[in-house]
Amino acid sequence: MPRHLKPKLLGLPLLLGILPCDQSHAQEPTPAVAAAWTAFQQQAPGQWLVRWHGATGTPSAIFGHGWDLDGWQQNSLTEARRHANEALRRWPGLLGLGQSEFREEIGQRMGRSWTFTFSQWFDGLPVIGGRADVRIHMKGRLSYLGSTAFDVPADFDTTPTIGEEAATAIAWQLLGTQPNAVPQPGNERRPRLVIWGDQNAPQLTTVSLAWEIPVSAVDASGDGPIGRFYIDASSGARLHYRNDKHECASPNCTLSAAAAARADSATPPPTTFTVMAWLHTGFSPASTPTNEPLIGVEVDVPGYDVYVTDANGQFTVNLSAPIQVTVKLDGIRTKLVQGSNAVIEQVTLQPGQNQTIQLGASNSSQNELAHTTTYYWVYEINELARSILGDTPELAIADEVQPSVNIPSSCNAYYIGNSINFYHAAGNCNNTASASVIAHEWGHGLDDRYGGISQTNGLSEGWGDICSIYLLDDPVIGHGFYTNGNGIRNGNNTRQYPTGNGPHAQGQSWMGFAWKFRNNLRGPLGTAQAIAISNDVVLGSIAGAANDQANAVIQVFIADDDDGNLTNGTPHYNELAAACNVHNLPYPPILAGYLDNATVLDTTTDQLVPRFVEVDAIPNSGSFAQVRLHYNDGTPRQRTMSPTGAPNRYRALLPGVLSPETVSYHFEATHATGPTFRLPESGEFSYLTLSNETLWFEDFENGGVGWTHGATLGADDWEIAAPTGASGWNWTDPNVAASGSLCAGNDLTGDGAYAPSASTWLRSPPIDCSGYTNVRLRLKRWASCDVGFLDSLQILVNGTPLYSSPQVPLLDTEWTTLDLGMVRAWDNPAVVLEFLQISDATMQFGGWAIDDVEVYTTHTGTAPTTTLSLLPEQAPRNSPLQLSIRTPAAQPFVWVLGNDPGPTLIAGVPPILVGGSYVSFFNYTDAQGQYTLPFTAPPWVPTTGTVWYSHALTIDGNNELVTTNQFINLFTF
Repeated sequence: MPRHLKPKLLGLPLLLGILPCDQSHAQEPTPAVAAAWTAFQQQAPGQWLVRWHGATGTPSAIFGHGWDLDGWQQNSLTEARRHANEALRRWPGLLGLGQSEFREEIGQRMGRSWTFTFSQWFDGLPVIGGRADVRIHMKGRLSYLGSTAFDVPADFDTTPTIGEEAATAIAWQLLGTQPNAVPQPGNERRPRLVIWGDQNAPQLTTVSLAWEIPVSAVDASGDGPIGRFYIDASSGARLHYRNDKHECASPNCTLSAAAAARADSATPPPTTFTVMAWLHTGFSPASTPTNEPLIGVEVDVPGYDVYVTDANGQFTVNLSAPIQVTVKLDGIRTKLVQGSNAVIEQVTLQPGQNQTIQLGASNSSQNELAHTTTYYWVYEINELARSILGDTPELAIADEVQPSVNIPSSCNAYYIGNSINFYHAAGNCNNTASASVIAHEWGHGLDDRYGGISQTNGLSEGWGDICSIYLLDDPVIGHGFYTNGNGIRNGNNTRQYPTGNGPHAQGQSWMGFAWKFRNNLRGPLGTAQAIAISNDVVLGSIAGAANDQANAVIQVFIADDDDGNLTNGTPHYNELAAACNVHNLPYPPILAGYLDNATVLDTTTDQLVPRFVEVDAIPNSGSFAQVRLHYNDGTPRQRTMSPTGAPNRYRALLPGVLSPETVSYHFEATHATGPTFRLPESGEFSYLTLSNETLWFEDFENGGVGWTHGATLGADDWEIAAPTGASGWNWTDPNVAASGSLCAGNDLTGDGAYAPSASTWLRSPPIDCSGYTNVRLRLKRWASCDVGFLDSLQILVNGTPLYSSPQVPLLDTEWTTLDLGMVRAWDNPAVVLEFLQISDATMQFGGWAIDDVEVYTTHTGTAPTTTLSLLPEQAPRNSPLQLSIRTPAAQPFVWVLGNDPGPTLIAGVPPILVGGSYVSFFNYTDAQGQYTLPFTAPPWVPTTGTVWYSHALTIDGNNELVTTNQFINLFTF
């Protein structure tokens, strides 16, 4: 039994419908995205769950079964990044990417997955809140896609009519105050031009060109607003105010790269110095201080180097003479701690004399201990984050955090712009520079680094609390925050998502979930493993940059998942689900199974030939009781599917139909426990049966009479020749024509690569399609094309685009058929086909190779005059059948029946589509051209079924040998 399907999971809910649901995500996609969603389900079949984003009409989260990535080469960040970028190129319509640019903001490990977040930009301007997300499981599976990208029109005007100064004045007027002389935290922020839309709108919304104006009016006591206004850059209207001051306890709030450690390259130093400090390792600011070694302190020894204290608080110097140094609370994980009552020590270091440098004393005041305590716990939470997330660029920024302590006010602390700020003791509150509050405010900064702070449902407050409770392994936030000893929040809460008055209360469901999950692990696994696992999958999932709690839960499950398929659970699903249920948080359901790898049939010209369809019905637990094919050939019908012999694979036959007729179908499977699964989830697969009449054909064997070629830019490299199979990086040309010896293409006989910075064309002679409708183009193609700034392969009909290569690398490795409708060719006496190859200067692939170009029509709907059927095409063993053969008049026929589709080739006889072991039967049709014979299905049929192929050969009215349609039968157990 797989590790993630432990027996105890059987007691958990199996269906999404009985799990907590997030009504805020119950939105509808735009029509274009809805069509792309249907196409995605066909391209990446399986059980996918989706959450729609109301403001953008895009899927904010697509997750579930996962999809094996083609060409997965190794488990690395680089390989995962390649596939993440390819996902954006492959599904731009689904994600609503439009004409915007998407820049990678986050790319790193998240548990057992690689997480990527891309920010939206348009015409060089950031689109606030616009983003796309991809998660790649380390086993080479796409496990998550999402987007909150705004549809910025291609002609969106990015020229402001309101200037920066005017917008700034409007922002300060709206704030109701003016800048003051007090140094402001986060004062490096500057106004900038952006594109803004209301990400929290419940319905589709538009974007505006806006000025983002930072405002900060904090007084000497730390009171006052810090935030940013979004001012419409066309009208000067107020669009939005965002509070950037993330406080610790206020009930009304809404919200030099560090010096590298350098070793002395001289001979081993003889003198060791230890930096010690009195501080609160206890969680309360009222606890008894202890004397601790300080790690990571940077000590500048004049004339020597800057030394960094190690895990024992020590550094070593090969001193040749006494020297005076100043030791301050400045280190590799923080800037110098600012504030009154600073703790600084000046000492003289003596050569050869080991000594201790003591900061503070056992009777230091709370204000002095605030400095040392802040330094200590900033280092600890930074190191915890590094142990989970790695030495990332985001944590390099966190190394530059600016702490300030002893602000002359009380009962609060706040984060803004990579600064954390703590208040002195006053009133009924102790000094707020304590372990839990420090970790909480630093956690806001970590959240800020990973995707920006979101206070939707109080998410960032929850992240701050999680940094505290996970660092300290203690559920209380703010031990001893108040002088009566009370804290301010507790992980052992039962806050129901998404309730609460203000972000601190709302965030308790998120931090409560994190604490419950750790405790759920603690019982069966012990504390050490519980801490390691919860750190990795919860705190590590911050790299997923979720923007609300529901999405944050998904990121945790992805981080915990071990196979890229969320529908079959995760290694710690029980513990995660139980924690979610306490707080009414929605989470990915375990599904009893799923359908995958369905046959998607293309248009066919084979009338009356039954067609096989197959599907995988894969149980996550137990088994499927029945798998069915539902189809409509003019009447809704269904058939039970038969096992193929391959694990979990089932098949059935669709009836053969006359032209022109569409057959639609879908698959359903009922699990033994009751749930029924459908593929596709909505809509139908379908295919069209056509008959066709060729109007014009070119196989280039005569050199392409009437064809012309040339270049409007660069070198013309079109040839009609025998291809030589040239190849380049990741692409290859054909080594033979699709038929005969010649074909047309780009540089078929040279190095094979199309010309750089070129626009070349190949044009057909005029083709007469007068009097015909339903005209189509069919050809053989072997093509390769880069996805650069300009590279593309196109087909035009009388100058109008018909086909363009997809926005992913096109890399054919064999001749394939391209079949396209051509409305512009209907009743047109002079149709000209044009094949274009357009390239930039960066990389050149093989371009076009084309052969067997055919213009045909399906308008006739001509029924065949000679037909064969053995009905029903799918039947149980030993059941009655009827053989029917129809000819235009009384004619002899030979009916051939075998176990293989053939063909059997006999000189002077049309191919007989029967092979393997076969038998033949000779007879005549009657005067009306009819022959019927009752038949019985074979009595002995294996559980995997038996397949018969049959074909009939007869003589037409011109005494020429002709064949009927091929027929296929499936006999089931």
